Amino acid sequence: MEPSAFPSGTTHIQIRGYITGGKTNEYSGEYWFDGLQIEEGHYGGYNVVENPNFERDTDPVDKIPDRWLLNGDTSKGDGLDSTEKHHGTKSVKLVGESSQYRSVHQDINIKGDAGAILTISVFSKAQNPNPKGGIYGYIITTYDTRIIDTEVEKFTFHFDKSKSHDWQHIARQIKTTKPFDKVRIYYQYSEQSGTAWFDTAKVIPGSVTTTHVYDATGNYDIKTTDAEGRVVEKTYDTVGNVTSEKQGNSTTTNEYDGLNRLTKVTDAKQGVTQYEYDANGNQIKSINANNKVSTYTYNEQNQVKTATDPLNRTTKHEYDINGNLTKIESPNGTKIEHGYNAVDRQTSTSYNGKQKYTFEYDPNGNVTKETDVESNQVTTFTYDQDNKLKTVNEGNGHSTEYTYDKNGNVTDRKHIAGSTVIQSLFTYNSLNQLMQIKENGADRAWFTYEENDKVASRKNGDGTYSFYRYHGAGDVVQLVNYDRDGNPRDSFVYHYDNKGNITSVKSDKGTITYQYDELDQLVKESYSDGTVYEYTYDAVGNCLSKKVTKNGQANTTTYTYNDANELTAVNGTTYEHDPNGNLVKDDRFIYVYDAQDRLTAVKDLQGNTVASYTYRADGMRKTMTTSSGTITFHYDENKNVIYETDQNNNILASYTYNGIQPVSMTRDGKTYYYQLNNHGDVIALTDSSGAVVATYEYDAYGNITKETGTITNPYRYAGYRYDQETGLYYLQARYYNPDTGRFLTLDPDPGDEDDPKTQNGYNYANNNPVMFVDPDGHWGILIRLAFEGIKWGARTPIGRSIINWGVRKFAKAFSSRWTPRKKTYKKRVIYRPARSSISWGKRVVYRSKGGKQNKRDSAFVGMSEEQLLKMKKMHQTQRKDVS
Repeated sequence: MEPSAFPSGTTHIQIRGYITGGKTNEYSGEYWFDGLQIEEGHYGGYNVVENPNFERDTDPVDKIPDRWLLNGDTSKGDGLDSTEKHHGTKSVKLVGESSQYRSVHQDINIKGDAGAILTISVFSKAQNPNPKGGIYGYIITTYDTRIIDTEVEKFTFHFDKSKSHDWQHIARQIKTTKPFDKVRIYYQYSEQSGTAWFDTAKVIPGSVTTTHVYDATGNYDIKTTDAEGRVVEKTYDTVGNVTSEKQGNSTTTNEYDGLNRLTKVTDAKQGVTQYEYDANGNQIKSINANNKVSTYTYNEQNQVKTATDPLNRTTKHEYDINGNLTKIESPNGTKIEHGYNAVDRQTSTSYNGKQKYTFEYDPNGNVTKETDVESNQVTTFTYDQDNKLKTVNEGNGHSTEYTYDKNGNVTDRKHIAGSTVIQSLFTYNSLNQLMQIKENGADRAWFTYEENDKVASRKNGDGTYSFYRYHGAGDVVQLVNYDRDGNPRDSFVYHYDNKGNITSVKSDKGTITYQYDELDQLVKESYSDGTVYEYTYDAVGNCLSKKVTKNGQANTTTYTYNDANELTAVNGTTYEHDPNGNLVKDDRFIYVYDAQDRLTAVKDLQGNTVASYTYRADGMRKTMTTSSGTITFHYDENKNVIYETDQNNNILASYTYNGIQPVSMTRDGKTYYYQLNNHGDVIALTDSSGAVVATYEYDAYGNITKETGTITNPYRYAGYRYDQETGLYYLQARYYNPDTGRFLTLDPDPGDEDDPKTQNGYNYANNNPVMFVDPDGHWGILIRLAFEGIKWGARTPIGRSIINWGVRKFAKAFSSRWTPRKKTYKKRVIYRPARSSISWGKRVVYRSKGGKQNKRDSAFVGMSEEQLLKMKKMHQTQRKDVS
């Protein structure tokens, strides 16, 4: 029912359940009604599941519906069935066995950002299921396929297994917390008894606050309008490729070859990016908008063999017979090698022939031991029966213990540091939203939520609190921070343009206005005191100049670059990079890196060490040494620093967080609370009485323009960790210099081939720092998506993930999707050598849940290495060349 169906002025809707009509006594007896409700939603979204009702079957002999993959035994009745159906003439039947995994699944190549909404609807019927048996449900999993299929998130919805039942319907909306470019949907009936039937699967991308207009076929969304009237218009060719996209005054156009491969992108400023392919569909050349060329070669398995940048610097790759990346040779001659066990789990990493890390696993593929061979540091892990992380032991008296609720939320996390215990307790509501955080018995924060899943308020343990207000499309329009007496301390009012960019922020300190170009790059920021920042950019997003006008005086900084987008000079002062693209010298410091391009030392221009760093196997910074001593960092499952210790193993400070945002800091026996704005910037610290003890102000790129207070506090702009000694922000994968608005090292992720502005390897947040943040140094995320994930403040850690240094690849599919019988998807890829990237996963044929490179692959949970080997050999025997 559409809103237009209701009379004008309607404010309430009444639901009635009743029985009427029929013959006398035909409906006599008692009737019960329960759970009557109206769900707000928008009908008409395109169902991206192919053959959702299992009606198409071009090979009736195999009993497997087209576009679906069956994991079962057709000889025992698994597969298509015409005796039971919810819609149409067929369903899929799975026969339960107590020790067997049964499922039918489909891969859907759709892309979404963090915070993307997917609406799902599925049906199932069961006869004699086992209430104590395994999973009987529907699973939707998101993946990142930029170099390998890496599971990002999993959402499980359970059908009723307590008894036999007729067709049962599950309809849900899910919100992702990380970007993805593939979705896998499962009907699963594992370690069960009896029989289950499944039918009518729907996955509809989109939000209930968005309306869509489709073309004449009803398949393609040609116009999308959000609740604020912001419009995105698209055109398509005859096979569904997007040929143009218009938003506001900006239009991007795409061109394709006869095989539907993207060959040309023209951005809104007429910058042209081009791609070329070989006969197998591999991208062999990319030409950016500055006409600079990168080239790629491949082996017989279509794996990247070499990648050569515009400066003719080549990265080489080697693989074993199973397709595992075994060796990377960087342009500077550094060689990184990986070893694997019989089921393709990575067991070692070596630098130039010298072993650096080793890994051991349990039968389920969870990493149980991680050794830094060079430093002889050993970390061990244990897991519960569901393969969720139970304990982490770092050695030297440091360990962590996790406890979960029935929904898998972390409820109790204990960090043990010698004789000191730091215990964090988390409370959730029925929607699994984080409601309360406690640390060592003291309240740290409470949260409330609006009906649309957004945070309505936050109250800190010092009595200060914040209220948020949103417009219809979900952007914050007002944020007010109050002191403990209820007086407004900081008030922010936000205005947006027709593309969703913030155009002004009004606060008690005045008004800041922002202007953007056609590519949404920030070109001007103006302050009430007359200070103005102006930026210009070249065709590929390198900042050419920054003009700062303050107190009537203008000062312009100019920047020059080489063909690989490396900054070579600032106002004529030379900047230097090594062959791997790492900045090694600027006007302040000399930078030193390890084999994986991780920053290991910063020196002044005379060669004196200012700071040095070591790292864990997963790439996270382990220690920082400065003239003040050595700090060791200890992390939670979200890679947040929970506490720090000095060289004598004494705790210096501890922290609490909601998701990625800091909540509190305890240092020298005193607790302080972080006050934030909508961008996630730390704008003030308050003590336990609510008094302000420090304040901070920033420009758009994160330069600290004003600060008060003497409290040692590492968290600043966007909640990033700030290194006072170097003026750099540590963003996990890389270090960011706000003075130049650039990273020191090349982006681990290459960007998106149909959005060239994301392909510059060094610029920060797509040159739009007002709207984007980059918490882990991999990609810019819209602030509304990055910070509204407070409800996942204590995520469930499953297994562990190891580093895999290699070439990053984005693979997308559009109008057709993958099937095990025939390779029909259209692949568009770009590559970047990423020696310093973290790759969550390795492409293997079969894997179990948990483990470094397979921690999110739930399809093979509990399977032993012997079973995996058997399945792998069977698959290799049956595999055909479908390219």
